[in-house]
Amino acid sequence: MIQELQSPRKRILLKTISSIVSITFLYQQILWAYDFSSVLQRRDRDRASAVSGQGLDRAEASRDELMSRKQEAEDELFNRDKDRFDDQLDQSLQNLRRKKKLFDDEDEGKGRSGAGAENLNQNGLNGLTDQLGNKIAYSLSTFDKNGNPTVLNVYEYNVEGDNSNTNLDYVVKYNIKGVDATQWRKDVNSTTDGSGGKVEWSGVKGDFSSLTAQRVTSKTVYEGADGQESISYILSAYNNGVPATVDMYGYDAQAGNLLTIKDYDITNVDQGSWLAEDLSTLKRTTVFSGDKGKEKTWYVLSDYNAAFAPTSLSLYDYHKNGDTDNNLDEVRTYAIDGVSKGRWLTEDNTRLTSASEYAGKEGDEKIQRTYDYSYDSTTSTQTITDRKDYLYTDEALTSTKTYNTEAESMADAKILSGEDLETRGLLTDEQVYIGDAGVEKISRDYAYTYDETKQEYRISVRTDYNYGPDGALTTIKKYDT
Repeated sequence: MIQELQSPRKRILLKTISSIVSITFLYQQILWAYDFSSVLQRRDRDRASAVSGQGLDRAEASRDELMSRKQEAEDELFNRDKDRFDDQLDQSLQNLRRKKKLFDDEDEGKGRSGAGAENLNQNGLNGLTDQLGNKIAYSLSTFDKNGNPTVLNVYEYNVEGDNSNTNLDYVVKYNIKGVDATQWRKDVNSTTDGSGGKVEWSGVKGDFSSLTAQRVTSKTVYEGADGQESISYILSAYNNGVPATVDMYGYDAQAGNLLTIKDYDITNVDQGSWLAEDLSTLKRTTVFSGDKGKEKTWYVLSDYNAAFAPTSLSLYDYHKNGDTDNNLDEVRTYAIDGVSKGRWLTEDNTRLTSASEYAGKEGDEKIQRTYDYSYDSTTSTQTITDRKDYLYTDEALTSTKTYNTEAESMADAKILSGEDLETRGLLTDEQVYIGDAGVEKISRDYAYTYDETKQEYRISVRTDYNYGPDGALTTIKKYDT
């Protein structure tokens, strides 16, 4: 059986396609193609009810209603799959590294993995002027293996057409993968961002009229005087020129250090209410600690319930082994549903749900492994139910492998190599990624079953992820093999 999800805008051309997932950056994180059986069964029951005991005339009259219901079901699947894709991508890709290169991805400036407020001052681009005194007008970054830029950032200042002596208003980020950037690379200046990545920039305004709204991936809005700008909010997760997420930045009124970033889902929100900070659309709150310019992610609240209270807390640990380095070592996630606010930061293994291990120097950490935990209150025992390993080639994520370790001891679940776990028949899922470091995309997902008798694996489900010329996800195809 083959299931295919494609954009609702193309249903007229491809009526057999169920739905689409279309995003930015993304992701963390996928895959998880939705099971259509329940919706199709419900649709079939509706169809049977419509024609049972009735003549063809009534069946014909019911057809429009059935098609309407089918359309509603497809729309529901589209929205659910898109949310699932965004959330998973956010967790698996956007958290790969502790810091992100300036404007290189959807989470630019958030510092969720430990960086502070990623503003222009910290990354060395603010105040850049060319020989004529013009401020930076645009920059090119995230170069692929062929040396071509895949990200374009356009800087807009308060006085249109005058780049001098004015504060930065906003920066629009475009995905230019597959676009000939020759015209924008003439007479550019070269520098590096705060993470050491190559940046080409110009103080002369370029002609970007050829770039459509579909290529916009984020808009970062700033506040503050010239040279003292800080991020006010970021619009991201664009789909056909419309953002699905807004991240609101909160600062200490006196010291100016970053305190929080709150992420809101504005998928179904009118433009006039994008900045309303409606609690019903709050998805995540990132809390920071540290002085201005030295902020680090302290913890993240997520999975808000109907009462607008978080049910999950992720605690960032930079000194797990008692070292003095400031690189991120581990992120541990705890269930806090029903826990008093005063005890949220109290680590309790009975509430531990997952832990992710990182490696690498400060600013360039990569996730290495994630453990999923469960706790049996009857026996007072803790178990690692699943382990996920992240594999890299030339700094780029190439694959992840998930193992069912529920029957293994805690020690074996951590110490055994992936090859050992695979030999034991514990491999359950593998995800294959494509793309350079920092711009990886999932290409394929394999779900495995293991034949104990034959001692061999079989691929039970294969999911393919297909992308358009601009790098945006176009279809997800699921195959029962």
